[in-house]
Amino acid sequence: MGKAIVTGSVSTEDQAVEWLKAQGATVNGCQAVTVIVLPERAMVNEDGYHWRYTITFYGPDGNSLETYVEVELNVDAYETVLRLKHEEEAPQA
Repeated sequence: MGKAIVTGSVSTEDQAVEWLKAQGATVNGCQAVTVIVLPERAMVNEDGYHWRYTITFYGPDGNSLETYVEVELNVDAYETVLRLKHEEEAPQA
């Protein structure tokens, strides 16, 4: 089992969620909570404030993929945001 992230409610139709699923993650929601279980090859980095995370994966060649997901948590569970980003877009710190 890999890492798990518990977030507020997110749309399971979201592009970022679809990308995570394509990488082998499972995304399950129940009311205002979403649990994202990541495969072992996932890398999770957090900012210094513990409310923004980036999720990246290694490709078959051992290099990290250029696309990643940014998770922004909020006190209000309905304001959790998942953004699908590309490496040329520098993560916000």
